[in-house]
Amino acid sequence: MADVKWIKLKVGMFDGMSFKKIKRAEIGGVKFRDKLTAVWFELMDFAGRCNHNGAFISPREIPFYELSDIATMIDRDEEELRLCINFFINEGMVSIVDDVYVLSNWSEYQNVDGLEKIKEQNRLRQAEYRQRQRLLVGNVTDNVTVTQGNDTEREEDKEIDTDIEKEKKKKKAAKAPKENTHSLFDKLYPNYDFSESIIAKMREWITYKVERKEDYTEQGLKSLLTQIKKKCAEFSEAAVCELIDECMASNWKGIIFERLKPQDKNKSYDLDDFFEAAMRRSFDDLDKENPPKTAGNDTAVREKAEALKKMLG
Repeated sequence: MADVKWIKLKVGMFDGMSFKKIKRAEIGGVKFRDKLTAVWFELMDFAGRCNHNGAFISPREIPFYELSDIATMIDRDEEELRLCINFFINEGMVSIVDDVYVLSNWSEYQNVDGLEKIKEQNRLRQAEYRQRQRLLVGNVTDNVTVTQGNDTEREEDKEIDTDIEKEKKKKKAAKAPKENTHSLFDKLYPNYDFSESIIAKMREWITYKVERKEDYTEQGLKSLLTQIKKKCAEFSEAAVCELIDECMASNWKGIIFERLKPQDKNKSYDLDDFFEAAMRRSFDDLDKENPPKTAGNDTAVREKAEALKKMLG
């Protein structure tokens, strides 16, 4: 941890959509451009010191669950940090995974292999230090027994075997096929007990993000699914689905959950409209070269919608 001396910054980062919004940001009528920029770099520095793939977890594997703890670490007022974090979450720059704050896409911009190499160098340095200590003890003590020597050799053999096993695992992981956002979603959503309507809507959102070349990391997608689950319980599935539609129609980067209102709690679906809309947006089993323009004018879509309704009971 103490040997992590740098983090990487992407050239042109200030030209990105998120930073353009930061430049114009106002919170409570007060311009927040400079504060948001400063806090973002402070969070990046802190994530680098944590050296935990962008997650705020201490070197002793203790997560920073509370914003007050993170505020203390970066020397910021808690309420000030809360306003900034909410902005970053809305922009998809920060995620919450298992109640831990994580900088999104950390591995995309940072030399993760380099940071892992630092951890490995620290481990080897400690092993060498222990070996030197054993040799010093052997030189000073005349009564070193064969058993002690054998114990030392066995310990060294164990370390070598461990290193070989780690190297095998690294090679195996490198050969494994890389998961994409669709396969990640298929792997993760069964853990959230979503209804069919939410699963269908989330597939639309995933397709929307992939088309924008904005794939999710596993941690980022877990955070999103957790938020979806909470908002469905707090408001309603219909309200959440309508919000996702609005965000896609507005070409927004993320789902702006703050747009959900108390009156949305009573929203419900018209099943006919829902299934026709779902079928209209999904061409998995239709002719992709000639998709229907409207559900109302396409008999095939209506028939498939009815079949889907019957299948789901």
